[in-house]
Order: sequence, then C-alpha cells, then structure tokens
Amino acid sequence: MVEHKVLITTSGVGSRLGELTDYTNKSLVRLGDKPSISHIIDNYPEKTDFVITLGYYGDHIKQYLQIAHPKKKFTFVKVDKYEGQGSSLAYSILQAKNKLQCPFIFHACDTITFSKVPDPDINWCASGHAEQEIVSQYRSLNVSSDFVSKINDKGCSNYDFVYIGVCGINDYDIFWKEAEKLCEKNSNNMQLSDCDIINLMLRSVKFKNVEIGGWCDM
Repeated sequence: MVEHKVLITTSGVGSRLGELTDYTNKSLVRLGDKPSISHIIDNYPEKTDFVITLGYYGDHIKQYLQIAHPKKKFTFVKVDKYEGQGSSLAYSILQAKNKLQCPFIFHACDTITFSKVPDPDINWCASGHAEQEIVSQYRSLNVSSDFVSKINDKGCSNYDFVYIGVCGINDYDIFWKEAEKLCEKNSNNMQLSDCDIINLMLRSVKFKNVEIGGWCDM
C-alpha cells in the first residue's frame, strides 16, 4: 500500500444545485442522514489524511468537519479565486500542490462512492455507467486494453465509460508540472479541470480504467 492523501475540492460555488447552495457549500447539502462530504469521508479508512480546498462558504466546511469528524486529519487550503474570471477546478486543485507532494486521490465533493476506492499505487481514473439520457452531463472515457486513451468533453457520443470525478495520481510530479503549465497558459478559462490535466499526462504516462460498482452524483 502506497502512502498517500485524499484531495477533496469544496471551493466551488455549486451553481448547478440552484437555491440549495445559496447559503452554504454544496458539499454540505444533505443526502439522507448526513452531508455529502461525510459520505465521502466515511468511505475511506480511519487514518486517511485529507486535504480540503476552501472557498465558497469555506468557514462552514472547516467548522463542520472539525465538529463532525474530530478524529480525522484535515489540512485546509484556502483558494483565493473560487468564482468568476480566473477561477476553475484546475486552479483550485493547483492551490493544494504544496500539501500534496506524494501520491494522492482526487475525489470531487459531489461524487458519492459505495465501494472501496483503490490506493494510488498506479495512475487510474474511476469510471461507471449512467442512463443514456443524462450522459451528456458527464465527461467520459475512451478505453483501450483497460487503459484510458482520452477523457472526452461533456456531450461526446463516442465513449466507453462515464468518468465519475475520482482519480488516483501516482505520478504526482508530472501532474503538478502539467497543472501549472495548463493554468498559466489558460489563466482565464473557468472550465479547466482534473480531466484537462490528465489528458496532458496521457502523452507520457498511463492511467488504468477502474470501474466503480456503486456511485451517485449529488
């Protein structure tokens, strides 16, 4: 088992949830008996080291996690640009670089998994299946011999699996190098994400496709 951390980005505004996020962060929207971020945290081993990016209602996130999960280890990273020009998921991820100088798992705060997520002892992308009528809402993967050849934009009709927003990064040094170049070259692009960084990495390293049996997108 490789020593690693888990990155959860909670800095975004969560505009797709409408009025549910007018006064709080989307990761605190309740699903059943607890907020979505607790569903994510509870699915990892007890001693997992979490890195959490904070932005939109970041104080709510920090206070909640310290109260609800007092025995967990959290490192909080404040993101200055979490909405408007210059903000993007890739930018938020990049702010955690100094805290993630080791293999890590990126786990989007709106993806709930119901089975164990593998360690990042290799690079991998987590995939699943979705109903055809909602596939247009997701990025997707082209896969060859169990390895990812490309992550497609939303709406692509030629794909093998849906990408669920969870990935394992073993080659973290290459990840940060590509993330820096991407954000510097496209500083005003608000759509940049982990997918764009991984597509750049695919030129030099491999990512295994890992099917996740149970998952949902809040």
